[in-house]
Amino acid sequence: MTGTAAPASDDLLGVVRESLAVVLEVDPARITADSALERDLGVDSIGRIHLADLLELRLAPVRSRFRIEDDDLLAFDTVDDVVAFLAARL
Repeated sequence: MTGTAAPASDDLLGVVRESLAVVLEVDPARITADSALERDLGVDSIGRIHLADLLELRLAPVRSRFRIEDDDLLAFDTVDDVVAFLAARL
């Protein structure tokens, strides 16, 4: 980890919402913690990869070389799943 403290869950939710908004080109207000990635937001496999790439870039100041593996991407059902994953690893 770098000198930056790990973000709180609310902060991580904001990062995930903003990242998904960029990937999906939607208003972040449309994205909630309980939004299902595929069913509610239409995130496909390519969208998941773009989300992971963006999160890795945005969270690099918190933990250098932070990676989200492809297998982990498949386990995310909701936005909150992504937040919980990040909170456990940062």
